[in-house]
Amino acid sequence: MKYTFQIVDVFSSTAFGGNQLAVLPDASSISTEGMEKIVREFNFGETTFVLPKKDPPQVSIPNHLNILPRLPSSRRNN
Repeated sequence: MKYTFQIVDVFSSTAFGGNQLAVLPDASSISTEGMEKIVREFNFGETTFVLPKKDPPQVSIPNHLNILPRLPSSRRNN
């Protein structure tokens, strides 16, 4: 499978100075298992999957999108 993604630096005002963050802007066709595999493949501190809005929203930014952040399983509080 091929998915569109962006890698951005966050928490910095200088290029290449922040934390890496992977963003998949259209994750509606990716299963939970697929998201977990993608998270492991990027191996970043955070990976964000953008999904269509549902009621009630999980996190809404902007109004027509939901953001579903995923952390590697080693960073979760299970």
